[in-house]
Amino acid sequence: MVTAASVSDVAVIVIDVARVEKGQLKPQTRRHAAVAALMGLNIIVAVNKMDIVGWSQERFDEVRTAFNDVAGILNIKNIAFVPVSAKRGENIVNRGGPDWYNGPTLIELLEASPRKTSLAGASLRLPVQLLLRDGDIRLYAGRIESGAVRPGDKVRVGPGAFAATVAQVRIGGAGVAYAEAGASVAVELAEDRDLAQGGVIADNDVRYARRVVADLCWLDENAWTPARRYRLRQGALETQALIENVRFVRDVSNLDNVPANELKLNDIASVQLAARDPILADLFAELPGTGAFVLFDPDTNQTAAAGMIREIVQ
Repeated sequence: MVTAASVSDVAVIVIDVARVEKGQLKPQTRRHAAVAALMGLNIIVAVNKMDIVGWSQERFDEVRTAFNDVAGILNIKNIAFVPVSAKRGENIVNRGGPDWYNGPTLIELLEASPRKTSLAGASLRLPVQLLLRDGDIRLYAGRIESGAVRPGDKVRVGPGAFAATVAQVRIGGAGVAYAEAGASVAVELAEDRDLAQGGVIADNDVRYARRVVADLCWLDENAWTPARRYRLRQGALETQALIENVRFVRDVSNLDNVPANELKLNDIASVQLAARDPILADLFAELPGTGAFVLFDPDTNQTAAAGMIREIVQ
């Protein structure tokens, strides 16, 4: 779910109404809600198998109240609820079910859900994935994660944040006057700059840091070991990283933040992390493409955690 949520606008959380007992949601539902909240997604709650409980409005309201309690703790704002019977297809695409519900179907809710703010208008972040040569011209190739770039732009190239000027922008080998977030481009700089794979072409507001506070979703069956170093990958950049301390782990049973000194599979935690080399100090809430990173176990190459930067440690 972490992988899917990182490139999504909306999460559909399906709750089996027949399995909600005394207003208590399952731990997996709480965990999915927590991940959606971390990713800043809008949420649609599809209360399923309503036909089994006779389309009881009381049971539907019970689920809605329970989920709203969870949403209040997680500070989730945009939630829509729809009673459905997936087996019979009611309120999925076509209307059906109870007389007391006259709201939109699931597909109508999806179609009406707002998209995240376009990243084309955000600050430029172009991680360099490849260096190319065209005769004497050096080109820096990569995918624009946010913002836009055009010839003549004044930029900063990092991690040294040196000033530079964009000489030309190419897409598919042809020069273009403009390219925005999502485009794969090759950029020539007017100045000779020491920029390698893992570097970044960015707007003047770019910042770098070696220490950050981040939310982590722990994905490795092997628990975190204090003092163990991991490989951190942010865009095309790779460096070593150390989790200096665990600030808290979210208890999925009651969603409290509890002190902890370990991380295990499926834990959602807030940590302070130190990197050997400077990384982009972008906050995930502002620039999700570069405000996120992945940790790998250097021995097994297993993905250990997905991280989202929340604060910069000065």
